[in-house]
Amino acid sequence: MRRFRHAAAVFAVAAAAVLFTMSPAQAAGLRSTDLIAFVRAGNLFVATGTAAPVQITTGGGYEWPRWAAANNPGGIAYIHNGDLFVAHYSAGSGLTGTVQITSGADAGAASWAPDGHRLAFVDNNIGLLEIADISTTPVTITTLPTGGQTFGPRPGLSALFQSVAVAWSPNGTWIAFRGGECEGQADDCLSIRNLTTGDEATLKAFGGSGGGEDDGFASVPAWSADSTKVYWSQQANDPFVDPNKFSALQIWHSTVGDRVGPATQWGRDGDSEIAPFPGGGARYLLTATVGNKAWVAESENSVRTLLYQGYQPTWTQG
Repeated sequence: MRRFRHAAAVFAVAAAAVLFTMSPAQAAGLRSTDLIAFVRAGNLFVATGTAAPVQITTGGGYEWPRWAAANNPGGIAYIHNGDLFVAHYSAGSGLTGTVQITSGADAGAASWAPDGHRLAFVDNNIGLLEIADISTTPVTITTLPTGGQTFGPRPGLSALFQSVAVAWSPNGTWIAFRGGECEGQADDCLSIRNLTTGDEATLKAFGGSGGGEDDGFASVPAWSADSTKVYWSQQANDPFVDPNKFSALQIWHSTVGDRVGPATQWGRDGDSEIAPFPGGGARYLLTATVGNKAWVAESENSVRTLLYQGYQPTWTQG
């Protein structure tokens, strides 16, 4: 197993004071086959359908659960004390068959390939995009030939500024990640890489000769089920109004095809960490802030339902 040396980092949701009213009766709610994982107070929780969530870890230090593709049912990746682990989850046994992928305490949120046995992730110590193949013993890890970037805390911005979460498109073609070729011109950027051609495209860039006039960051990417849209969490300033004031966390998205379409905001100020439903349709999980608390919310056809206090949601069809 390849070993890593990392500096400790914490990726957590920064609360923003955004108030709105939702009622569980406003939307159809979760289906009986929905399987959701999320984080609350540093531990992993799982909820199946409309059942109450069950805590599946103790001791804290857990972040960024990610369900595997449908051909690896119950497969889950997560971060514990900064390192990447994979395991199998079942309602009767909890987490079993746990395998530690990295050591050194600075791995970012991983994303599964459609084949269900490879994961992409970034080591925030060196900022490079890595692919782990868990079907081999020991696990094999390869590095993609792309530039990387590392992120430490930055005053005035959410802790998501430090996130090096990645997202592998469901069709297997693209990986979205922080940094890349755009680093040569922009101060901060989010990219997608075509795994077939090696081509890269910039989703969002801030500052520098290759970015916009604004300052900020874009992180925590996620793909629609049909791989035509990519979403991310973002904070930015308006340099023409107040360069020292950053927006609330927001979710933005672009279409992806022959070229990357213009970026537009999705949802409301205070939203972050979106997870489109893997089966398609107009269903999403996201982290919403209500007062000073983070909630996992479901959005269906733009109607929202608060589900559970927590953050960093992921879901699959159980």
